[in-house]
Amino acid sequence: MNSTLLTLNLDFNTTLRSDGVCSLAKGLKLNSTLKRLSLRFCGIRENGGTPISDIISFQRSSIESIDLEGNHLGGTGVKNLCPGLKSNTSLLQISLADIGLSSSDCGALESFGESICKHKTLTELNFMRNIIGKPGALALSKHLEHNKKIISIKVDTTLCPESYEALCRIPACEKKKRKKKSKKKKK
Repeated sequence: MNSTLLTLNLDFNTTLRSDGVCSLAKGLKLNSTLKRLSLRFCGIRENGGTPISDIISFQRSSIESIDLEGNHLGGTGVKNLCPGLKSNTSLLQISLADIGLSSSDCGALESFGESICKHKTLTELNFMRNIIGKPGALALSKHLEHNKKIISIKVDTTLCPESYEALCRIPACEKKKRKKKSKKKKK
């Protein structure tokens, strides 16, 4: 086993697909050194959620960031990812941008919310370019209000303002910058 590999970036490897992720999981599910895994736009489908869950659920996993942007995991893939999230103790960031979630995936978003409700390390979520709608936003927000560790949640601006405000969290450092800029403009 490679004990020096910290980042694995397989972005835009469209031949990887879900079968490739299953093979990758066999090699990575016992890896305790990898910090960042990026699988953006790799053609991963719904059944790719389970092997990714296996990778992040390893008790000695040190993965801090996982990027799954542009794969069509949909609601089923997100639901299959949840068991790994529940047992993970190292993840800081997860990007689920543009993974084909829709407002009909409330059950998956509910499961995801339950999985991260009490997650001790997670600080950033990215749900950009998913049309989760008001029902999906509600399913997520009711669980996220219990986790104050999560300081950055990116959601699509197509949400109604009420749902967007309930979910969107801006890191404190960005809020301070915005306040300073608005004060300078007022002078």
